[in-house]
Amino acid sequence: MIPIHLDKISKTYQESATAVPTVSVDFTVEQGEFFTLLGPSGCGKSTLLRMIAGFVAPSSGRIRFADRDVTTTPAHKRGIGMVFQNYALFPHLTVLDNVGYGLKLRKITKAARLPRIEKALQRVGLEGYGQRRIDQLSGGQQQRVALARAIVIEPEVLLLDEPLSNLDAKLREETRMQIRDVQQAAATTAIYVTHDQAEAMAMSDRIAVLADGRAHQIDTPQKVYAEPATAFVARFIGRSNVVPAEIAGLAEGTAEVRLGDGLVQARRHPDVEAAEGQRVELSIRPESLQVTSLETARLRGLVRSREFLGSTAVLEVELEGVAETVTVATPNLEVAQGARIGLEVEPRSGWVIPE
Repeated sequence: MIPIHLDKISKTYQESATAVPTVSVDFTVEQGEFFTLLGPSGCGKSTLLRMIAGFVAPSSGRIRFADRDVTTTPAHKRGIGMVFQNYALFPHLTVLDNVGYGLKLRKITKAARLPRIEKALQRVGLEGYGQRRIDQLSGGQQQRVALARAIVIEPEVLLLDEPLSNLDAKLREETRMQIRDVQQAAATTAIYVTHDQAEAMAMSDRIAVLADGRAHQIDTPQKVYAEPATAFVARFIGRSNVVPAEIAGLAEGTAEVRLGDGLVQARRHPDVEAAEGQRVELSIRPESLQVTSLETARLRGLVRSREFLGSTAVLEVELEGVAETVTVATPNLEVAQGARIGLEVEPRSGWVIPE
C-alpha cells in the first residue's frame, strides 16, 4: 500500500470556443487509507478517479504514487485494481477465468494463478463458485467477482467507481462493509467514488466532498458531518438545517448567535475569522433541535408538516423571525400540523459557517 499525491490536478474540456473546467483539486490520500470522493452527478468525481487510473490525461498538475510520478504512465503499468460501476465482467467466461484474467495477462502460469484466485474468492465469500458462469450469479455475487478480480493482482491502489449503484438498498448495506473488510485484508490504498452519503459515512477514513469541480472539504466522516466547511457540505451530508444568523458574541471556539428572536450557543472554527455583527449561516442537525414549551423557548415556530418514521417523527417547522423552515427529528411526539411549538438548540451543537 502506498500514498497517492494529487498535485494541483485539473481537467478542462474544450466545448466549441469555450474551455470548461471539470475538476481541479490538490490533496494526498494516505497509505492504506479508504478515501471517498463524494458529490452530486457532474461534480467531477469519476473524471478524477479516471485520471488516477490513467484512463484520462490531466490538463495540468501531477499524479504521484508514493515517489513515483505516474502522470503519463499507461493504466496497465500503474499497479491499480479497478472495480467499475457495471462490473465489466466477461459473460462467456467462468468466475475463475474472470478473476484470473489479469493474472493471465501478466503471463503468470496457470499453476501459480489458481491459489491466488482461490484466495481472492475466499476473501469475497465466493469459495466454490469458480466454475459457475457469470449469468448464473446474482447482482451482488457479480459485484464480488469484480472485487476479487481487482484484488487478485495484489494492486498497490484499489479504485472503485460507484460499485454498489446497481444493487438494492438492503444488499448495498450488506456489501459496503465487506468491501471495506476486503480492502483492509488486501492491505491496499483505496479510492471510492459515490454520490451516496450513507455509503461514504459508513466506509471511509476520510471523505472529499466535491461540487462544481472542487473539493469543498476533505476530512473524517465525523468532522464532515459535525463541522461542515461550507453551506453546500452542510446541506449535502445527511439532513441539515442551514439558516441565516448573526454573531452576537465570541469566545474561543464558540459563538453566541442571534437566530430570529432568540440567542443560540454554537461552535465555530477558531482559525476562521469572525466578528460581532457578522452575518453567518448556522448549521443545525435535526436531532439537535428539541421541542419544548412555548413559554420558555428561545425559538418558536409553526409546524408545517409531520412525518412518522417509527421510533422518531420528523417535523418541518417554519421559524418565527427567520422566514425559514427547519427539520426537527424528535421522539414520536404527537404534534399536530399547524400547531405552534417552542424549540431549543442543544448547547454547542450548532456550527457557524461564514457566509
